[in-house]
Amino acid sequence: MLAATAAADSGPVLQLTLDDAVRRAMDNNVDIAVERYSPEDSEQAIKQAKGVYDPLLLSTLSKNSQTDPARNAFSAASCRWTSTAVWTRSPSCDAAGP
Repeated sequence: MLAATAAADSGPVLQLTLDDAVRRAMDNNVDIAVERYSPEDSEQAIKQAKGVYDPLLLSTLSKNSQTDPARNAFSAASCRWTSTAVWTRSPSCDAAGP
């Protein structure tokens, strides 16, 4: 009887079903909210660990060109400049694991 009197003196009582109490706990508990991201975090960690084995493809393409005046006194008038162009490519693949 004493417990009923104490509850009546403390103010209005909120009547909850078990489902309502669980829903309120899930909505208001920060630890539970953080744990909702745990499965996604674990999936990302697995993808990151598997990514070490993915091949890394690289390619470099470069052009080096040079134009110089003709250095020969006997060159024709139409050939006063000498041009040189060199293209370089270097593909590579790195598939090293841990």
